[in-house]
Amino acid sequence: MFSTYVYTGDPPSSGTASPAPQHDIDDIKVEYHPSSGIPTKVYHFEDYGRGPGAPPAVPEADPMPWQLFRTCINFEVAELTHDAGLSHEQLDRLIHLFHRSRIELFTLKNCKDVRDMWDAVSFKMTPVCVNQTFPLFHHSLWDWVTNLLHDPQVGLNFVLNV
Repeated sequence: MFSTYVYTGDPPSSGTASPAPQHDIDDIKVEYHPSSGIPTKVYHFEDYGRGPGAPPAVPEADPMPWQLFRTCINFEVAELTHDAGLSHEQLDRLIHLFHRSRIELFTLKNCKDVRDMWDAVSFKMTPVCVNQTFPLFHHSLWDWVTNLLHDPQVGLNFVLNV
């Protein structure tokens, strides 16, 4: 990973610091993460992105991103759980289910199978009545606060910290 920013000039020098390398305004300085071991590079604005030493505009995709995992399926499950935003508990539960699927037969094949299964067993679930209506009492929050601010006994006690 690297970060890029446009160089806008050297800071004012204090008499104790060693002389910094001179750069032109609008030079582009690329600093890589310290763990990468790649030194900082400065490019002239006109040459940035054109020369052989400039970083590529789009990093090349790794054709085998799973190599750091023990198996490709481990990577794919880790990627799916990351994309789904599963919590630690949900991830542990999913991994446990994967291990159980070696022992028990898992027959669901897709989302339609899951929906059809829920529809088939829905008669055992608690029925929900969707045609009920309830009275809803509400008051404009803005009007309420405005009334409180105009009240001489209450309004003076409001503190506005901006």
